[in-house]
Amino acid sequence: MNLVAIILIVGNFTSVIFSSFIALSIFLKKEHFPTLILFILNILMVFLVGIFFSSLYTLSLTILFSPSINIALWKWAIFVFYLFLENGLFIICISQEDLKCLLLNIFISAFFLSMLMGALLAPDSILILSNEPLFTFYHADYIQFLLVLYSSSLIALYLYFTLIHYFLRTKNFPKRMVPLTILFIIPIITYLINVLYFPPFLILTHLFFIWFVNSFTMIIMLRNPELFFNIASNVYSINVYHRSGILLFSHLFNKINKKSKSTKWGQILIGLNHILSEFVEKSDKIDLLKTRDFEIIVKYVESHGIAILIIADRKNLILNKILDKFTQEFVKKFDQELLEITDLNKLINLSEFKGADELVKKHFTIYL
Repeated sequence: MNLVAIILIVGNFTSVIFSSFIALSIFLKKEHFPTLILFILNILMVFLVGIFFSSLYTLSLTILFSPSINIALWKWAIFVFYLFLENGLFIICISQEDLKCLLLNIFISAFFLSMLMGALLAPDSILILSNEPLFTFYHADYIQFLLVLYSSSLIALYLYFTLIHYFLRTKNFPKRMVPLTILFIIPIITYLINVLYFPPFLILTHLFFIWFVNSFTMIIMLRNPELFFNIASNVYSINVYHRSGILLFSHLFNKINKKSKSTKWGQILIGLNHILSEFVEKSDKIDLLKTRDFEIIVKYVESHGIAILIIADRKNLILNKILDKFTQEFVKKFDQELLEITDLNKLINLSEFKGADELVKKHFTIYL
């Protein structure tokens, strides 16, 4: 066994261990993901590239089981790699809540994956040519043509789905997705060169690069999943109302420059404290108010007689989760102060709630 093969085997072992750790971390932090399907797709992403593709790719190139087994492993590596790329596109579509993107990707993936599976199952579609320094595979012309066409389509789709959101729907699209999309395109190109020309140095480069892209993406997603998913472009303010209608705390995120909007804003907030004072102790509560320009999300804490409002461009799951966490810590931090003012006759000291700014900075970092 030569040095290149040893490097690949050691790298694959490391990838399997590290990917298993990342998959476990995703499972333990599944509440970070807006939907169950995104949680499943991200775990699948780790398994597809960090464990399945890496192992199939490495074993087919480094260890001779038998020509037919090695060819089968290589074919499965090809299929799993493109399945991984399709999975990435589904994550983009679902995280951006784009139905057209999702339907288009379902159609394209079904077409190309079925074509690819049929081509790979054909006899003599792939053959082993040599084993120095790694096993080299010959791909029939129709396999090469299909892989070039499929890879080109995936590159176009990654660019299209990302750039159309970036340029046309910037307010809902996390800009950090643009460089990450480029990172996903580079392995497609290097893999295509590997399949067509098999330069040994690029085989190592491709595998190490795809290990890096997968690990880097998953680590960032675990730390800050909201950077990837669809978030409201602006959160304008967060307000905490006492059941008496008194505003206990308010934090303004983005200043409103136009005088007309400022007037409308003030009128809405004045009206809200009367509405909330009526509904905070009733079963039929308002939890969402919509206007042409923004939405007002309401979270009630009946045990402490308060309602927390977020005014944003629109409601979504990420914002709801941030609001839930903020509410829990707000109640915990000011538990004594809130319980003391459940008596409507007691004087309320608003300065006691100034410390809530720290909680805003902690939970709403991406909106500051």
